[in-house]
Amino acid sequence: MDTAPGNWLKHQHSYGRVVHSAVSQLFF
Repeated sequence: MDTAPGNWLKHQHSYGRVVHSAVSQLFF
């Protein structure tokens, strides 16, 4: 449970980059 937040944060960062890239391609 202690390492969960760190792993979640790292996963969120990766997901955020993918979403940002997808949005950029869709709108630009």
